[in-house]
Amino acid sequence: MSSTATPLPPTLERMVQRFKRASSNKLRYEQLMTIAQKLPPFPEDQKIADNKVPGCVSQVYVIAELDEQG
Repeated sequence: MSSTATPLPPTLERMVQRFKRASSNKLRYEQLMTIAQKLPPFPEDQKIADNKVPGCVSQVYVIAELDEQG
């Protein structure tokens, strides 16, 4: 069975590769925190159960959007 997944955009691919190269969970955490600090605050109205990451000790919310530019 062949993969039909669409390649990641270059910026996201670089980010994934950096996470893969991190030699410890601590380094991955530090990378994630650096990225998070650059983002705008998470919208209060989107802090709902459907957007909450289950199993995290901290309150973590995620929204994913597909932006098909082409």
